[in-house]
Amino acid sequence: MTIKRTFLVSLLLISGIGMGVAQDLQQQLQAVKENIRQIRTVKYTIDYMMTVRSGSIVDFEETTTDTKGKKSSVVYRINVADIDPMRLETGIQSNMMKLEVHTIHDRELIAEIKEGEINRYLKGFKFDVEDNDQARVLIEALTEAAATAKKIENGKYGYSSLEEILADLTQAVGKVGSDVTMQKISYVSDIKGKLSHEIQKEKGAVMKYEFNLKDLNINELNFEARGTNLSVEFKTNAKEKVIKVFESGLAKTFDYKGSIVATDVENGKHILRLMEMAIRVINGASLATLSSGNGATGLAKFSFQSAMQSGKKIPTPDFANKPCWTNVSEPSINNFEKNEYSTQAKATFGGARGLIFIPGLHSPIRFSGSSKVLAVISTGGLDPSDIVALYRFTQNQGKDRREYTTTKGNIIGTSVEVEKVSVPVSFKPLGNGLFIIVPDSPLAPGEYVYGTEKSGYAFGVD
Repeated sequence: MTIKRTFLVSLLLISGIGMGVAQDLQQQLQAVKENIRQIRTVKYTIDYMMTVRSGSIVDFEETTTDTKGKKSSVVYRINVADIDPMRLETGIQSNMMKLEVHTIHDRELIAEIKEGEINRYLKGFKFDVEDNDQARVLIEALTEAAATAKKIENGKYGYSSLEEILADLTQAVGKVGSDVTMQKISYVSDIKGKLSHEIQKEKGAVMKYEFNLKDLNINELNFEARGTNLSVEFKTNAKEKVIKVFESGLAKTFDYKGSIVATDVENGKHILRLMEMAIRVINGASLATLSSGNGATGLAKFSFQSAMQSGKKIPTPDFANKPCWTNVSEPSINNFEKNEYSTQAKATFGGARGLIFIPGLHSPIRFSGSSKVLAVISTGGLDPSDIVALYRFTQNQGKDRREYTTTKGNIIGTSVEVEKVSVPVSFKPLGNGLFIIVPDSPLAPGEYVYGTEKSGYAFGVD
């Protein structure tokens, strides 16, 4: 059972930060707090409490008391900016309704805290709700809070040069507790984009890794949690061994991967964001576009109105019913990542579900920030809404693929078709069976697919 909330998607996608946005966030978090309630069952009582630690970072505390009075508590600490509103869903587990909260990109950004200590980091968590009505109210409140928190977070990244980004990166990287006694990033030479990462763990040797940002694959840049240890991992293009490794000042070998240790989740996210921006800038992306959170790599910011006013004709794709992306300021037809669907049935706590999936966690076709991704399709006069729709896929890191749920089964195995919840788009006719496809709102970060009957045309938004 999943609450459909297409009308809530636009709440996440509001761009621009206005006056009083911090106050808006406080009010939205208060709405969440007021709608978290005690749950009483024949076996236990659960008390929930939400505490705002600072800004958009909150603690969800769950205290369970059984019939003998024995208590157990767990705290989930999360920045609400990291909540994925498209995956706020309900389900039945052990005869109780649960609201599931997941992070964007399925990253392990939620600290699970027991007895005052961080136990591990999670991609999501669940908590009990009374019924669908309470879940609906909480989903709406969390969606609004996530949108506002994301606006605040994006507003922190305004830079006028690559040097400013790298200066912040050097400030962000440092000692991490007693495990990492020394860590720093610095410039190697006057060669643009060439950096050195030095690290010493406990009493080990000083290791140094020299690399150029131009050699790093932005799609292999990840935030990783192993137990209670956090790091930002990076790899080179095509896993080419061009990262020079030194031990105690002496050249040792060449490698294709590196790792920067983070002090906490927010520090790791900050390092990741700075690395992403630096890699994009070194490869020619507009700093003004990246800092504002708008635009896409290789694309200018545009709208349907600007396309019509430009007076430039958008070419027709070579094949009918095949969506392609276009830059209307310099009209062209460009291919998305094309994949044939694979299918699978998968067991879940509620029964089973059917999946379609495509290989890889990330599409190589990337767009940045909250720009509008325009597609064009030629349908030969047919209604385009009967041919193509836009879907957001989830990432399955264990399987190294992107997935979309198509069917669900109940506990006795009866399969039930799930209404596909597509991302709202508009089709703008250009004449002769040609249409521009315009998302109704800028797209949230994630992996997307323009789906036709047999094929998926994928891209990603960072």
